[in-house]
Amino acid sequence: MSKKYAFLFCSDPLNSNKVDPMYQNEYVVARLHHECLLVSFEDLQNKKLLLKGALSDKSVQIIYRGWMLKPEIYDFLYQALKEENMRLINTPDQYKKYHLLPGWYHDFEKETPKSCWIEGTDIDEITKIAQKLAGPYIVKDYVKSLKHYWKDAAFIKDIGDQKEVKRVVTNFIRLQGDQLLGGIVLRKYEPLKFIGYHPESGMPLSEEYRVFVLQNQIININNYWKTDTKKSLTDEEWDRITKIGENICSNFITIDLARKKDGSLIIMEMGDGQVSGLQELSADQFYQSIEATEKL
Repeated sequence: MSKKYAFLFCSDPLNSNKVDPMYQNEYVVARLHHECLLVSFEDLQNKKLLLKGALSDKSVQIIYRGWMLKPEIYDFLYQALKEENMRLINTPDQYKKYHLLPGWYHDFEKETPKSCWIEGTDIDEITKIAQKLAGPYIVKDYVKSLKHYWKDAAFIKDIGDQKEVKRVVTNFIRLQGDQLLGGIVLRKYEPLKFIGYHPESGMPLSEEYRVFVLQNQIININNYWKTDTKKSLTDEEWDRITKIGENICSNFITIDLARKKDGSLIIMEMGDGQVSGLQELSADQFYQSIEATEKL
């Protein structure tokens, strides 16, 4: 049976012929039934393509599995592979739309916490926006928060407290450094169903799920934080998640869902599936889910 997909992994920074150690387990499993290529993440940052391996069939779609790429770097990778008659599963526009919160937010505004943002890192500008808001908020950039620095660089208990807003936002900008992407986002904090605390950061953990969506079909839903936490999704919720997946304008993404204290589910984040971690999902489960779609 022919395969629809091949995989592109980041190579070891010290040996371009080996996979990055962080992706070793995935690489081993993926190679059991799919062709795999390696690419130097470090060279990509300088817009150079160092590719190791070859494909016997270039008509397959390539799924990148590696470190997050800034949209302009992803665009370079896409175009560089295209010149070699190879194609990534998501176009640069699709990658950008779901990698950055402003890209997908308005499509699902009613199903996700209220968010406001600015381009860049102007403290005065974000403080002015904060003055129009009320209640607790989360600080993040267009892609991620620093939730493991919960008290110092993520959570603002009262957005009306200008001193606290400046403290948390300043800490966030400093800690993110050159990894900060796009700008600053203020995202309404929603009380979630509590399941415990993170053993290292002390961050409160909630009932959350990571959903992988491939070609508008749900291929896997798994607990975000704990393997021993039972998935408690109703038939109605499964139907709702399915409909969300059907309305996605990309070939491969993730949706992170969380259960509020009142029992309802909300969308916490969306992301490009190629740079999304497996969380509590095993590599075997992940690649079996993808392989199952190739048999349809």
